[in-house]
Amino acid sequence: MDGDSDKEESADRGIIKLPGDAPETEVFNYVRRKIDELSMRLAVAMHLSPDKEGMVKEIVQEVSMNNRDHHLLFSQVGAKAGLIPYAIVSSAFVSIWLDGNREQASAITEFIVRNLDAAGS
Repeated sequence: MDGDSDKEESADRGIIKLPGDAPETEVFNYVRRKIDELSMRLAVAMHLSPDKEGMVKEIVQEVSMNNRDHHLLFSQVGAKAGLIPYAIVSSAFVSIWLDGNREQASAITEFIVRNLDAAGS
């Protein structure tokens, strides 16, 4: 569930909250805060050439200032970067977040694996 959900988290029942109030914002802001060091990596992950890192940096900063709906963050980045599909943009951001937040990512992965194993039993 999103971190801002008012439903109770219950690992025993297979329910956890993802980091932050809204996972999209958490992932986007992680990359935004480190955009100076991550812009080339983000550009390549979005299937752009490395020399587009300056453009990607500007787009992330612009979307950060103008976005009013966290559900549209990755769509807006993709649209401004040349109509890159949401799935590619979100995957790029998430993979960078996962790499930079290995402890949280491992905890989420372990939770999912435990619950899949339990469901398969």
